[in-house]
Amino acid sequence: LHVIVAGGNLGPLPGTITSPGCAAEVITVGAVDRLDNMAAFSSRGPTLDGRIKPDIVAPGVLIIAAQEGGSYTAKSGTSMAAPHVSGVVALILSQNPNLSPQQVKNVLKSTALDLNQDENSQGSGRVQAYDAFIKATGLEPIEPEDNEKEKQEAVRKSREEENVDEVKSVKEKESNNKEYYVVEGKRNSDNGRETVLVWINKNTGEIEKVEVLGFFKLVWVRIIEFFENIINKLTEVRK
Repeated sequence: LHVIVAGGNLGPLPGTITSPGCAAEVITVGAVDRLDNMAAFSSRGPTLDGRIKPDIVAPGVLIIAAQEGGSYTAKSGTSMAAPHVSGVVALILSQNPNLSPQQVKNVLKSTALDLNQDENSQGSGRVQAYDAFIKATGLEPIEPEDNEKEKQEAVRKSREEENVDEVKSVKEKESNNKEYYVVEGKRNSDNGRETVLVWINKNTGEIEKVEVLGFFKLVWVRIIEFFENIINKLTEVRK
């Protein structure tokens, strides 16, 4: 998924980009006016952990847009800037649909117009649709690693065979000396929405079990994941 996020309207002070604009893998968009001046309201980086944000900026001041009822309105905000970038991404994918989200982000950033502003205000600069489209046309899509392909297949099988329509995560786990891809997602049931874990054997590719997570079991799973993350981080620090 290619996710484009408005950076927020809490500027001009630094450190004002909040969730979800601070997410590392999304394309975070700030706002400029028609003269490529930074909008005072556009949120600035860095993120709390010191990363540069936004990634790019686009027109977001007094943008004319359709509104309910058939009329038009003029609005300002990074929410008016983000759709410009979404449109550019759609153009790129219409020509080269297999580009990864990171490839698309790199294209946008490398072809942006540098406005000579601080990186945590402008990111890489103002988006340039034509330049980005031309550069993307000649790119070779990066094939996902075999591991990633297997995860995608696990998600596909969970959707088709277990009616999982909302996938939260895919994790690798070991149980009884077997290795699994465990897809956590949600599906409809007679009692409403339920959370399930679909265990898919990595060797055979077959679904071996499906766990329905009630409230208490879901809480227990989250507690285990919390401590697993702490152990993994401590291991990384040691290394």
